[in-house]
Amino acid sequence: MKSKVGHYYNLSNPEKIDLWNSGRFIFDTNVLLKLYFLTDDAREKFYQAVDVLAERLWLPHHIAYEFSTNRFAKIYESKKRYNNEFKNIENLFSGIYSSLNIQNSNEDIDKLHEEIKHWLSNHQESNLPFKDYSEDSVALKLFELFDDKTGEAFSEEELDSIKLDGEERHKDSIPPGYKDYTKIDEKTNTDKKLYSENNHLGDLIIWKQILQYARDHSVDIIFVTEDNKDDWWYEESGEKIGARLELRREFANATGKRFVIYNLGSFLHHFNEYSNQFPNIEKIPDSVLNEVSVKENLRIIENAFLIKSEYTANFLPISTEIFVNELNDALSYFNSFGGFLSSKYFIEKILASKDYDIGLCWEKANELERNGTIEMYIHEDGENYPLSAIRFRK
Repeated sequence: MKSKVGHYYNLSNPEKIDLWNSGRFIFDTNVLLKLYFLTDDAREKFYQAVDVLAERLWLPHHIAYEFSTNRFAKIYESKKRYNNEFKNIENLFSGIYSSLNIQNSNEDIDKLHEEIKHWLSNHQESNLPFKDYSEDSVALKLFELFDDKTGEAFSEEELDSIKLDGEERHKDSIPPGYKDYTKIDEKTNTDKKLYSENNHLGDLIIWKQILQYARDHSVDIIFVTEDNKDDWWYEESGEKIGARLELRREFANATGKRFVIYNLGSFLHHFNEYSNQFPNIEKIPDSVLNEVSVKENLRIIENAFLIKSEYTANFLPISTEIFVNELNDALSYFNSFGGFLSSKYFIEKILASKDYDIGLCWEKANELERNGTIEMYIHEDGENYPLSAIRFRK
């Protein structure tokens, strides 16, 4: 039976070890671009992990293209974060003087002002991986890692064929990429007109390049992506179980090999398990695992605010009493069979199904976590992917 439908099942621990010892690792564009927003320590630990796997890295040409044409925007965004914080500091201390009606310079306040600016300047100096667009340590490191490990571009004829295939897959909601058809009218500021016209096909182009490489080289693939859309992930009750079943089937049929998908946090988590075989390999510390997980949770919250800004007029606000009662009911249900409650599933499935505003629900969750009523934590059971979960604080 397993030889016929084994690709629908998650790997056993021995299979997982075998995959990590022999498979090829592919990092999606969003993972590579995320490096611009990690602290220097987290970025270095990621590089160390990838260096261990250096002989088994491969980069689809379209990922290399997407990274190269999007890195400028990410560099700008990364610098802008610090500029915004410097402005916030100035506004904070101006507000202190104004609201307290302080007429003359105050030595203690001014000293604190300078200390905070000094701390932020040091943080910026330590963690920004570039000085300008031409001195970019992230790009230089990726050049080093993927030297002679980057695939060829598809021809115009191959892309025309993928475009036709993409239209059919979109009609039938066949993953990956059918969720990206909202990009069909977007234009990219690039001289790669061929890719610009196929902007909405990015995921499908990457998928086809992965299939071709795995088939030609007869290798299993571990794909690491920060793409959270459900045209990559198979999700049940808010829990991401792995790659979409359709992707597993297509990959197995096309290559006869195995396809596994992780987000960055779960990749680093499983890297630590893999490194147990090698006492000399340094593990990823909890501080880095927590940093990556926090950033993933922030991305979920940011997405919720986008939803809120577009649709808030159609949804209900939520009070503390209602939130607590709903959480209590949900936890009682999941605890009754020894389960846990995903924070994403609770807010974006359970509460959203009752017409509560998703953005306001995330706000309420953060408020209740700050005051100690609840906690949002990372649930790990050693088998599935680390998940953000929610419970009452003990």
